[in-house]
Amino acid sequence: MAGCLDRWMSELPPEVRRRPLNRLAIPGSHDSLSYSLGGGAESCPAEPAPDLSPAALVGLYRCAPRLARPLLVRWVVTQQLSVTGQLAAGVRYLDVRAALHGGRLHVVHGLHGPPLAPLLADVRRFLADRPGELVILDLQHVYGVGSGGAARLSALLSDTFGDSLVPRAEAAPSLEACAAAGQSVLAVYRGGSGDWSAAGHPLLWDERALSSPWPDTQSVSRLFPLLERHMARAVRHAAGRLHVQQCVLTPQTSGVLLRAGSSMRRLAENCNSAAAAWLPGQSVERGLNIVMLDFVGVGEDPLVEMVVKKNYER
Repeated sequence: MAGCLDRWMSELPPEVRRRPLNRLAIPGSHDSLSYSLGGGAESCPAEPAPDLSPAALVGLYRCAPRLARPLLVRWVVTQQLSVTGQLAAGVRYLDVRAALHGGRLHVVHGLHGPPLAPLLADVRRFLADRPGELVILDLQHVYGVGSGGAARLSALLSDTFGDSLVPRAEAAPSLEACAAAGQSVLAVYRGGSGDWSAAGHPLLWDERALSSPWPDTQSVSRLFPLLERHMARAVRHAAGRLHVQQCVLTPQTSGVLLRAGSSMRRLAENCNSAAAAWLPGQSVERGLNIVMLDFVGVGEDPLVEMVVKKNYER
């Protein structure tokens, strides 16, 4: 593997660039824009976000926001690097959560963050300088958009990325085909049905394009067997479909409220250390595709490079 991780896709061998995206190993980040939640800027709405749960945390925030916000920040922030920093570190899958507030879409994960549009513009600027690279933009949760949500998202993405968006198709395209067409952003919107869905918006890929089972565990010993079962199922039943291995741990509410010295960062360090031992035994042939991680590229983190190197294995 040659070159830097900020251009790793364009440096892949031609035969690998001809493979469909679901036959590549792609580093991804979990709650990719959550680094923006810690600042409490004026552009961030003060109330709890619609995805904050359970009721105990919502109640605590409403009763004592000055106490609750620093507590929640330790658990809702899952990335340290900015979106540009993540992309430069090799991430090519972004997990985006947003909610409509005051007529604009804002970043969310338990708390409201800044407006989404400027952060998407950062993605556009990164890609404009790096032909041959591609980003999968997974709009995994979008709250409060109501009827017409897909239309609102389609308009925002079209305004931001224009002809760089990959039109929806029956199966995942290859890097080579996307580059030849001048396309560099594949946007997935897993909304509801009817006016909420991506069906009438050809620049949005729908839930059939990507599977991303949530392990929902705080146990490293349970996480990796779950991921391997998901991967085996994807190999058998999901031809042409992208699939995400959520290599992340989920904190329990009791830990958030009672373990004053802990944080999502500590949980992620434990998980990432175990992932570094797990990845060498995995391969694209066994179902490895998009590996979702917390706190990507921080310190001496080897995981992104480990994932990218899987594309050179025979």
